[in-house]
Amino acid sequence: MLLSIFWVLAACSRDVIATTAADNRFITPPPPSSDGHVGEYEVGDVQAISWTTTTDVFNITIWQRDLSQGTKTSGGNIFAKIHANDAITNFSWVVQPYDFDLSLSPVFFLSLDSPSTVQFLSSDFNITQPSSSSSSSSSSSSTPLTSSDPSSASTDNTSTSGLTSTGKIALGLGVGVGVPLISLLGILAYFQSRNAEKQYMSAAGMPPPPQYQYANQFPQPPIFQSRAPSELPPKAQMQAHSQMHPARASIRIPELPGDNYI
Repeated sequence: MLLSIFWVLAACSRDVIATTAADNRFITPPPPSSDGHVGEYEVGDVQAISWTTTTDVFNITIWQRDLSQGTKTSGGNIFAKIHANDAITNFSWVVQPYDFDLSLSPVFFLSLDSPSTVQFLSSDFNITQPSSSSSSSSSSSSTPLTSSDPSSASTDNTSTSGLTSTGKIALGLGVGVGVPLISLLGILAYFQSRNAEKQYMSAAGMPPPPQYQYANQFPQPPIFQSRAPSELPPKAQMQAHSQMHPARASIRIPELPGDNYI
């Protein structure tokens, strides 16, 4: 009876352990394997790190493994899940060695750690520097091709400088000759247009336009001579004048008031 109970408990324990291992493991990089396969990541690459776990709060830590010494050194956390309700199962990691020296050991692995203990590990992987062949090929492709013949290079320089000096001379001649020539052509065109206008008017029988002279053409204003004031004629003389000129007799000339008029 006791033996039967022991076998039942052992079977249940195996199922619990298998279930725990399946629910808590790295997906990328894969969990440790018995075949000893080691992945390889290049510095600067972007690698997806993914996992499955039942732990709510945890850190992911990078480790360097020294195979010659049989030791491992922690490089600190590269990811942290601090909120239990966050459903995060992956992140993008830029591959880098941090403060580790790759010449000592290029072998690394990851661990998912809860606040109390290490939950599980990833398989080992190598971190390598970018290959020098790709760098050299890219730099050589960007380098412009040059001629190795010094005579051809000197010929190109000479021809370039000759063209430059010729251009300067042509520019100077164009400025010195072109401006006076344009002015002369403008004057000739003006006189030619005036002669053509005169010929057209004479052929059509039209008189030439008058030539206006503005000097001394305005009339002189009249000159008035001032006269000294004179007294009015006496009344008897004015009556005799009205008898000689009856037509003007109807015109009554008022008398000036006397001295006694107030």
